[in-house]
Amino acid sequence: MRVLLFFVLVALVYSPGCGEEGGGLRITSQGALSLSENGQVVFRSASPLFQVGFGSVNAFMAAGMFHIEENLRWENPYEISVITRRASSCAMRFKFPSGVTYYLECEKASHWWKFLLRPDENSITEKPAAVKLRISCTRSEHFLGFGERSNTLDQRGNVLENWTSEDGIGKAPLPLFPIVGSLTTTHFAIPFYLSTRGYGFLLDDTHYARFDVCRAEENILSVVVWNADPVFYVFPGHSTAPLEIISSMTELTGRAELPPEWVFAPQEWAKHSQQNVMNRADALRAHGIPASVMWYEDWNWPGTDYPDLQWLNKYLHQRGFAAFAYQNPFLPEPSPEEEQYAIRTPEGEVYLFPYLDGPSSLMDLTNYQTLRWYERQVAHMAALGFDGGMVDFGEWVPFDARFSDGRSGAELHNLYPNLWGEINKKAWEKYRGAGNYAFYMRAGFTGIQSIATFVWAGDQLPNFDRQDGIGSIVPMGLSLGISGVPFYGHDIAGYTSIFQKTTKELFFRWVELGAFSPIMRAHGGYTPYENWHAFSDTETTEFYRNLCTLRVKLFPYIYAMAKLSSRKGYPMMRALYLHWPQDDETLKLDQEFMLGDFLLVAPVVREGARKVDVYLPRGRWFDFFTNEVYEGGHWIRKPVELDEIAVFVREGAVLPMLSEAPDTLRRNADADIKTLADVENKIEVHVYAYASGFIELADGTVIENEYNSSFPASFTVQESENITVDKNSSKSVCKHLWCVRIYSPVHTYRMNIVFHQ
Repeated sequence: MRVLLFFVLVALVYSPGCGEEGGGLRITSQGALSLSENGQVVFRSASPLFQVGFGSVNAFMAAGMFHIEENLRWENPYEISVITRRASSCAMRFKFPSGVTYYLECEKASHWWKFLLRPDENSITEKPAAVKLRISCTRSEHFLGFGERSNTLDQRGNVLENWTSEDGIGKAPLPLFPIVGSLTTTHFAIPFYLSTRGYGFLLDDTHYARFDVCRAEENILSVVVWNADPVFYVFPGHSTAPLEIISSMTELTGRAELPPEWVFAPQEWAKHSQQNVMNRADALRAHGIPASVMWYEDWNWPGTDYPDLQWLNKYLHQRGFAAFAYQNPFLPEPSPEEEQYAIRTPEGEVYLFPYLDGPSSLMDLTNYQTLRWYERQVAHMAALGFDGGMVDFGEWVPFDARFSDGRSGAELHNLYPNLWGEINKKAWEKYRGAGNYAFYMRAGFTGIQSIATFVWAGDQLPNFDRQDGIGSIVPMGLSLGISGVPFYGHDIAGYTSIFQKTTKELFFRWVELGAFSPIMRAHGGYTPYENWHAFSDTETTEFYRNLCTLRVKLFPYIYAMAKLSSRKGYPMMRALYLHWPQDDETLKLDQEFMLGDFLLVAPVVREGARKVDVYLPRGRWFDFFTNEVYEGGHWIRKPVELDEIAVFVREGAVLPMLSEAPDTLRRNADADIKTLADVENKIEVHVYAYASGFIELADGTVIENEYNSSFPASFTVQESENITVDKNSSKSVCKHLWCVRIYSPVHTYRMNIVFHQ
């Protein structure tokens, strides 16, 4: 009997279908693989793992939008061999009817597995044009992420192109190319998704890709990539800890640097003249509206509209504003000198296409001379006193373009926004220094979070449209956050005001959403002085001042969450699923979000609405404005007047706020301007009952809210308490049912502890 048992065990260990000794990896002779975490299978491929495609592929561009064509025949492997299977690596061989042989190599790293597919060059008579990866879907599995997506949160049942593109004017199921975009058009083509089964998947390839998310075949998620040798990563995790899977992915792809403090204040705009810029800056200060950035889009300098930019930017600095300029990678009607910096056609000519007023090209960002030339442009802007600005576009690289390093548009199209961001980051850091500049982008690829200071949602319509108006903002922010991009904002209140103008109601609702977004950034739109804005009437000005004031008072909390994002890779605007993954209702929520750990935000995105339906997950929730307590685990209908937004605080929360609002979050300004330096050590700490929680401020100060009903009743009961916490010291304040403990390693704080129960 013991001899029989021995042979059974040997057969199990050495069976081609096993391989659990591979650190959770299992591969089979049928060409499938799976990964386990803590003894549970979280990722499984179909059998076979991949197919190869032969034929032709092409993409036609017009106005930054693309018409995609492919004519492919697919082959399955007919012979599969397992070459090696070790604890942290494997190798397999696949032979196809066309004669091509492929090798799959895998290796285990820190928190992920890396998989490489490569053809044997000696076996190729016709090179494959594409590869199709095939991944198993379970019936209950859902998929989130895929870069920036406005259509929905859960993408199961959809087909998504991973290709950066102009949105077009509006979005529709049947787009009018090249004017109207599709429901899945994206500026941020990030080929990463998060599975509710407990893993993340990243395609590490810049070529065009298409995800069929269990649509053509209910049990197969297919990934078509127009490249013969793709690389992909799988991040095994746990279905109850999706935030940690995102953290693992950003450990690999790069995490966002913590932006300057003033980035998180309201950011303002002006247009068309130096006088307009000064007038708006003065109006903001005169009406007591906090703001730390003034952006003016014009780039027609020098000229009569801007007679002295250096003086203007110095004036803005004195009034507490950073000065933002505008940049894009186009070369409009390039001069003979500029032609050397341009991308090329397959024939070697300057690549020209229609753009705005005439023929234009794009900078060749693989050309060292181009980089040196553009760096001089940034040096000039820095000398004028600019602190960064909008780094626009990046989506227009034609499929057949050629770059000086030999790569084609097909390979560099998706990567181009990152190259555009990298040259800006290097130049601004060189001429302004780390922490003294910021720039924001509307297009990007994998890893863009480690390049751009923050990103914005693009050019929405000034309306309540679900796909391209205010209704698109939260879904895009949620999917971007899951894809690794934490610092996200949007144009308040829309941009493309060609056929319609921003209304008062839309402005109010968009400001409310902006005040509780990771980045709050106003934009006058395409016709700024025809749209409703902060100074359109006195009621609007007062409303705008109140929301901007609240925004800067929340700065200690917001900056603490930003620091957490830069350290761990967590998004700031979070899908509720990331905190409550076992609550199926959270997968349906693409119009409410968590801002950091403790605030649940449900903006109004329907015209005329004076109530909003909000789902509160399990636990108790406090109305941020009224302190009313709600029991979670179900939907509520919350009244919201035009100047109100539904915001709830999670039980056990620690919510630090400035005791008074400064005019600016910059630290230097005229004597009559109240800066962050004047108020940063005076904060209110709001602590909430029914659970324990803690927060670490950006400077390392730890505030712990320990709630325990077993505390003796002899503790002093009071609504609030003023204390001083000295530098490098700790202090405790206790109330009937809980204690608050503070340790401050750097600053001395005057704190007012406010208890909510």
